[in-house]
Amino acid sequence: MNFHVDHIDGRLAYIKKQPYLYFGGTSYLGIPYLEEFRESLKSNLDYYGSSYGSSRHSNFRLDIYEEAENHLASWTGSERCLSLSSGYLAGQMLSTVLQEGGHSFFYAPGSHTAMHQGSEKPFSSWENLVRALNSYIGQAYKEAPVLFMDTIDLTGAGYPDFPYLQQLPLEKIILVLDDSHGLGVMGTEGSGMYKTASALNPGELIVCASMNKAMGIPG
Repeated sequence: MNFHVDHIDGRLAYIKKQPYLYFGGTSYLGIPYLEEFRESLKSNLDYYGSSYGSSRHSNFRLDIYEEAENHLASWTGSERCLSLSSGYLAGQMLSTVLQEGGHSFFYAPGSHTAMHQGSEKPFSSWENLVRALNSYIGQAYKEAPVLFMDTIDLTGAGYPDFPYLQQLPLEKIILVLDDSHGLGVMGTEGSGMYKTASALNPGELIVCASMNKAMGIPG
């Protein structure tokens, strides 16, 4: 059954102006409904405007892009950060670039489709994935394989221990993590899983995430 909702106000959803308790969605911290947050968002909309109709590559650009990305990189512990308009777009851009680089892709069970290219499907089990990756790495290959997975996995394959990753020679693998459900909630001060995953010493680590969940803003 589908419900057409008038609006949602934190814990309540209004259907035909009648309030109902609401337990859905991914606004884990309720930030979009926090008055202090909304006032801050409004003040910045007043300052920067509702959109910026130009390219970041032009010779006239807003400093806020680099300022925000530098802040996110420092907060999460990554070397650099690139922001896009959605987490889905970030995943698609990244997987497209890696595909053009000639890398072979290995999709973990339950990995988000935002990172998928073509008609390839995720492995049916982690056991099969580990065997396939170890077999691939044991052969001669030109480019490092790419493993895509979600950090938050209800089967226990991800946070906090990442048990299956410890069965792989990660130093030979490019590890791409979707941390959409971890950023803002997990890690030190909600900074996500980048630092935790870095400790596993993958050959290269790239983390994508949506800020439109715990963070409460598009991006």
